[in-house]
Amino acid sequence: MLTRILADIKNQSTGTPMHAAQSKTAIITGGTRGIGEQLAKLLSEQGFKVLIIGRNTEQFFETKAPWKDNITGQNCDLSDLNAVMALVEQLKSEYPKLDMLINNAASQTEMDFFEFEEWQRNCDNSLCEVALNLTTPIILSHALLEPIERANGAIVNISSGLALSPKADAPTYSATKTALSAFSKALRYQCENKTSSAKIIEVIMSLVDTEMTQGRGTGKISPLQAASEILKGIGKQQNEIWIGKAKLLRIIHRLAPEISARILR
Repeated sequence: MLTRILADIKNQSTGTPMHAAQSKTAIITGGTRGIGEQLAKLLSEQGFKVLIIGRNTEQFFETKAPWKDNITGQNCDLSDLNAVMALVEQLKSEYPKLDMLINNAASQTEMDFFEFEEWQRNCDNSLCEVALNLTTPIILSHALLEPIERANGAIVNISSGLALSPKADAPTYSATKTALSAFSKALRYQCENKTSSAKIIEVIMSLVDTEMTQGRGTGKISPLQAASEILKGIGKQQNEIWIGKAKLLRIIHRLAPEISARILR
């Protein structure tokens, strides 16, 4: 049951030895680096069998570590929807039960729509971001909801503080995170209406020190801190997990949304 999985994670965060998670399974998109890599590490150390999905998972296994023994890789360009649909058929066959799906993969490209000569590049980047950040999580959530429900498991969608208010130079990325937030809530409502045992969790992420954020912003948290806070929130059975400075942003947005908009802009 999900409550048992959550208890396992909670026990691990407090130093209690784990036993029950030994047969649990998790799929993480974008699991080869950054937050996804740290989530894979932490879950594998807790006994989860983890599948990471990315364009080049071989890089992940170049350096051997004991915690990687519980991890396997699947190459897939998650911005290619035809490849995603083929992957879904494979996953549904291989995972009749699935304890956790973490939709983590995402991309962000700075775009100036007033650079008119760059319209085609911006459109290509926008299509890629919409596919990777939004459409693929929707497809995977829908296709794997049945095996997740069989395991009384969870879907974890990694959103962003930009779901509250957009960033000027990341219009498409901001839009995808806003949409992913709405999708997560709507799917949670469906689960509640159907009295489903599946749990839908949204993670509202602050700025994390990853390849995607190089040269952007200050006061970043580490991928390990972000991953640890995610699992801590899952252990507390939170529907929404606010990470790092996003916790303060949530309060500011409720009290003075114009201030939060100015901060994020």
